[in-house]
Amino acid sequence: MAVCKLPSGLTLGYDEAGSGTPLVLLHAFPVDRTMWHPQLAGLASCARGVALDLPGFGESPAVQISPGRTTVKVDS
Repeated sequence: MAVCKLPSGLTLGYDEAGSGTPLVLLHAFPVDRTMWHPQLAGLASCARGVALDLPGFGESPAVQISPGRTTVKVDS
C-alpha cells in the first residue's frame, strides 16, 4: 500500500503492480481498492496496474466539496 499526496492537498491510497502501459482500476461503491488485488497480480505481466482508493474510501480521507462546479487537475 502506498499513499500519494498531490500538490492540491488531496491524499490517495493506491497499490500498483507490473510495468508498461498504465491501467487505472477504480473501485465500486462502497468498497475500496482491495477489490482489485486478484486482478493486479494477473495484470502485472502485461501492464502497470494501479488501483486507487477514491476520496472517502480505504486509505484516502474524505474531502469537503463545496456546492457548485469543481475542477479536477491531474498531476503528472
